[in-house]
Amino acid sequence: MVRKIIAGLVLLIGGYASWLAYGYYFDAVGPEISLAGIEDGKYYTRTVPCELRASDRCKIKEISAWLDDKPITVNENVGSSSYSRSFDVVTPRLSNGLHFFKIEATDGSRKHNKTFKNIVFYVDNAELKAGLSVPTSDLIVYQGRTLHIPIQINKNVKKVTVSALSKEFCACCNERSTVYDCYIPIEYEEIPGQYPFNVSIEDHIGNSCALSGSFRVEPYVFKKQVLHKIDNEKFEEERKLGKNEQECAAMLIDVTRKSPAIKRWRGPFYAPINITATTCDFGVRGISQARGCYTHNGLDVVGCMPNTAVWAPQDGVVAIKERFGVNGNMVVIDHGCGVLTLLGHLDHFANINVGDTIRRGSPIGVTGRTGFASGDHLHWEMRVQNIPVDPLQWTKLDF
Repeated sequence: MVRKIIAGLVLLIGGYASWLAYGYYFDAVGPEISLAGIEDGKYYTRTVPCELRASDRCKIKEISAWLDDKPITVNENVGSSSYSRSFDVVTPRLSNGLHFFKIEATDGSRKHNKTFKNIVFYVDNAELKAGLSVPTSDLIVYQGRTLHIPIQINKNVKKVTVSALSKEFCACCNERSTVYDCYIPIEYEEIPGQYPFNVSIEDHIGNSCALSGSFRVEPYVFKKQVLHKIDNEKFEEERKLGKNEQECAAMLIDVTRKSPAIKRWRGPFYAPINITATTCDFGVRGISQARGCYTHNGLDVVGCMPNTAVWAPQDGVVAIKERFGVNGNMVVIDHGCGVLTLLGHLDHFANINVGDTIRRGSPIGVTGRTGFASGDHLHWEMRVQNIPVDPLQWTKLDF
């Protein structure tokens, strides 16, 4: 019995020795390293307890770590299969903003395999302060337009939410900007009057503050238009060629839901063609045999000739490229913050695909008469949180 136990121990020790020897000569994987207390991409305040850890079956020969290029330990001899070192990151001694750890460990194998790890984190010890960038007396908007509320904040924050008109809207900003813009779409039939709004701000470390104000919705008289000449045969054929209005509505809801809370654009929007005439204004109450009574959600514009080039009015991502029964060949651009541009009735598309990032002025296609169109033109529509708004307002330098 004793002999069997001894034999088993010999085999076990021999196997372990063989495993170590194999690792020493053939192992090609470096040590496992981690940093407890600091996670990549997170924000921190006050003093953060940290622990640097490493392990390797062939033992760790040495380890080095730096915080913002300042050494925590450099070429520290370990000589063990596991390593642990505790230290504190005193964030008040660091500047607010971006910081990084660099960690490097070498194992004790014949190949001296190395592992590198980089961790980016942020320090935020600044008191949260915010205010409206314009007096509330200037916050006046017409029906069918977009209310722009700029909010100045002293630092980058996690979330800015504006509650108005019984809805919540997220404010967004460009990278490295501390002005957060909230765009509130005013529906055609919103009742004119004075409305309150509340701003809720939360930073990355849990601090919060609030602002409040009010804005005024002014009435706007929209035109009416009766369409007498309808090519019913063409429109019936268009219905068969493209997706129906319910499918279009569902796709727009999905794109709006997925729109990121970042501004992909800077500055005013361009008109998407060289406009020579407007054949149907935004907000027109249309009446036709084919569509009944409806509201025109965009602008119908024409260029100097048929098949006029159409371009992106601002930076964004191609979210939809599809044919629909009403709007024909249509491209939808997501500019972020739930702001969409719809360009319809195109004769054909440019060389673009869904998911492509495009810049202001990039080709989209050419004007046409696909869908419910009796002549060559472009249907130019903008939506904010899937509510149609006047696109011309977005081309103004003072918007």
